[in-house]
Amino acid sequence: MKKIEQCIATGNAVVLQNVEEQIDPTIEPILKKQIKKVAGKYMLYLGEKEVLFDPNFRFYMTTKMANPTYKAEISTQVTLVNFTVKEKGLEE
Repeated sequence: MKKIEQCIATGNAVVLQNVEEQIDPTIEPILKKQIKKVAGKYMLYLGEKEVLFDPNFRFYMTTKMANPTYKAEISTQVTLVNFTVKEKGLEE
């Protein structure tokens, strides 16, 4: 979590790999984009911590699951991209 907080503050990208269908609730504020403007600075609230938010921050999640089904709350908060391509699909 400390590494994610540092990336939020510095504007670096984070890649969270091998995500399962159950997503850790501690990253929900990132997914919900709970960003507030306080005294001219953008802040993201992670639990009880306030983290300075850099608008260049990007958060990516990957999974090895063939066809994951996430809760509706998660699916509406993120952009899902399916990169699964089979040989038959390429032929078509």
